[in-house]
Amino acid sequence: MKILHCADIHLGSSLETHLDETQAKDLRNSMLKSFSNMVEKGSEQGARLVLIAGDLFDSSAVDRKTEHYVLDTVRQHPEMDFLCLSGNHDGGFAFSNEWKTLPNFKPFSSEEWTSYSYDDGNGKLTVSGYGGSLSEKVLESFPQTEGTHLAVLHGQISSSYGEDRIVLRSLAGKGIDYLALGHYHTYQTGKLDSRGLYAYSGCLSGRGFDECGEHGYVCLDIDVMAMEGSRVRMTFCPLPGLLFRTVSVDLSEAHTLQDIEKIAKKTLDASASAEDAVKVILTGNCDPDLELDIPYLLSEWKGKYYFLKIQNDCRLAISPESYREDISLRGEFVRQVMASDLPEEKKDRILQYGLAALRGEELAL
Repeated sequence: MKILHCADIHLGSSLETHLDETQAKDLRNSMLKSFSNMVEKGSEQGARLVLIAGDLFDSSAVDRKTEHYVLDTVRQHPEMDFLCLSGNHDGGFAFSNEWKTLPNFKPFSSEEWTSYSYDDGNGKLTVSGYGGSLSEKVLESFPQTEGTHLAVLHGQISSSYGEDRIVLRSLAGKGIDYLALGHYHTYQTGKLDSRGLYAYSGCLSGRGFDECGEHGYVCLDIDVMAMEGSRVRMTFCPLPGLLFRTVSVDLSEAHTLQDIEKIAKKTLDASASAEDAVKVILTGNCDPDLELDIPYLLSEWKGKYYFLKIQNDCRLAISPESYREDISLRGEFVRQVMASDLPEEKKDRILQYGLAALRGEELAL
């Protein structure tokens, strides 16, 4: 039996922290398309179930376009059951009667364990989910069943119980073959115990620079007849779409604006494409006289990427000894800043702006 595991899709996100209104709208539509693309791929491969391990929506206030898109996707694929758990973002969303008319949409309760059973003629498979906060008392009522058993939860791995926390050791030895998790936005997996595996599928689409790189879902192949080894074989399946990338550019060897462009071009060409949203982090111990013109760099590079942001984390390669005998305004400025009790990061920033101002450069504060 083939099963899809996804989570943290966050449909309906505003997305306007980094992107302009048009770009945010495009990405929201792209996220909807990612969901339907996953379902289409699963259908083509004969998937029987889609496990949604929380945060299908970004909040409880879901706009009608987003809700209807998901409803229509579920409705168009009666060959698959969609087993959906609420997460910490969409936990307040109330499924309307329209959802309840779909025989292949099956929610998990946040009050008690909910189980759905399947039999493909070779053996029994049970999927159990719980949308509330785990505790020892809740785990005492974990369903016991014969055959292959999958569990669905939403929360972060922790050593203690609490809201949105999952204590993995408390789930060991309960006959779970696969634990489908949601909450972390990157794919990660591991052993639950000698029998079972667990995995966070990550989100389907990145929404910002804290969600860089490829994202997708997990495809499970379940062998309910397996007598030895794991009954579950899992594959991470990345989806196409806008990628957020963070690229560090070391300017330690740069002495001119042309040097900056040359060094950055080499690094960016190897790390990002025109379809990406890119945050460039400028680093290195730089020449105090380096003309680091961020507005110019933004204007030169902006059209090359879907979205561009430049962050200046350069340090100035300044030796106090070099300015000890300098009787110019520049020398006095550097000595005063270097002798101050300010944190090193603030000293660097003040020196950068101050030296640029003394050179007569236009400052972008």
